[in-house]
Amino acid sequence: MGYTLREAKYDDLALVLDLTKSAMLSYSADSGIDSSILESMHERVDDLALKLKTHTCLCFFDNDNRPVGTITLIVRTDLKHFVF
Repeated sequence: MGYTLREAKYDDLALVLDLTKSAMLSYSADSGIDSSILESMHERVDDLALKLKTHTCLCFFDNDNRPVGTITLIVRTDLKHFVF
């Protein structure tokens, strides 16, 4: 099975949201953290669409074009000091 890495588009967001919520439910169960306090459990497609304006959402898609992994990035240009 092959995978494709690309930026998420608006049409992908419902599936990305399902993937994220599934991952957060698993995280909640493993960590003992109540899932109701996790911000991503309350997000909607429109919330993700707003994020796409300022963030980059990269997803791995399987051959059926379903997201199987995702990461959201924001490039910070306002940092005055950066120490390695």
